[in-house]
Amino acid sequence: MTKTTGLIAFLWLLLVMSSPSLLALSASTYRYLTPSHLITFIVSGLTFVILGRQLKKRGHAPFWPGTIIGSATAILGSAVYQYTIRLPHAQHALSLSLHGVPPLAVSAMLHIHPVSGALIISAFSAGFYGLWGGFATWWGAQSAPFSHTPGPKDNVQTKSRT
Repeated sequence: MTKTTGLIAFLWLLLVMSSPSLLALSASTYRYLTPSHLITFIVSGLTFVILGRQLKKRGHAPFWPGTIIGSATAILGSAVYQYTIRLPHAQHALSLSLHGVPPLAVSAMLHIHPVSGALIISAFSAGFYGLWGGFATWWGAQSAPFSHTPGPKDNVQTKSRT
């Protein structure tokens, strides 16, 4: 894999995976946090497929680079997210979005086990996005996954009776 291709994919995926954390900074956007993770999953999958195609063009095996980039960006994206949701501004936004829950309870919930929670979520994300990245880059490297290649039966020409 060329260093440029890997670096561009890494930086793009890091941006994609850490961008949902920005939604945690405002009470009006906090409710979009869950759908943003679905969008992150879809955009990262498309990115991995494109990466797989680029790796195939350059003659490289696609699975392991996708796995490594997926795991690394997931760990760093999770770390950014875990840091962001514990900022005072994000805590206030969460308190405003949870009607009837005292702000002290919200703060306690976020700070009971911050390190172990962040490590568990980062490890899960690394495993999940590592497998997702490996599979999607491998799949993207397959010859035109969405196109139909004509088989021998499709090339049979019929004679016209004119």
